[in-house]
Amino acid sequence: VFDDHTNVLQSEHPVLLDTVNLGHGAYQFLKAAALAKGREEEMRWHGVGLGICDFFVDHALPDGTYGSVWSPEGQCLDPQGTSGAFVLWAMLEAYRQTNAHKYLQSAEGAFRTYYQRDLLTASCAGGALDTHCVDKESAWPLLMAALDLLEVTGDKTYLKAAEDAGYYLASWQWHHSV
Repeated sequence: VFDDHTNVLQSEHPVLLDTVNLGHGAYQFLKAAALAKGREEEMRWHGVGLGICDFFVDHALPDGTYGSVWSPEGQCLDPQGTSGAFVLWAMLEAYRQTNAHKYLQSAEGAFRTYYQRDLLTASCAGGALDTHCVDKESAWPLLMAALDLLEVTGDKTYLKAAEDAGYYLASWQWHHSV
């Protein structure tokens, strides 16, 4: 639960797991496994990356998204925000490496919700991790996921979604004349 005065997550859990870092971690483990092809580390790293993705396939919220903060016991402590979109990259990399449709289906369902609920309403939130507010950081995974989904599926609607994410991100930039 976010404290109304400090805007900081208050929890009785000593360890909190955030989807920003879980998503980045899963993606990087999968990429590292691909680079370690044929080496001992490949299977271990691949297993960690897929394990995180499998957790989110199995624990996606009713709207298909991945939540923002989890306990080590697998309880979603904060279902709000767009920070779960960082898991999308890992899901799509897992799909590329395994061809298992569960990863693509999960990514498409979550992307659809994040896009309609957060990006189209200009309310992407939670990616900065230091506060719970509308931000630009949580739109980056939507831009990258839209481009990945376009590449993987060939569906041109993802190009429009990538453009929308680009415009959202550009709205946060400072423009100067030199």
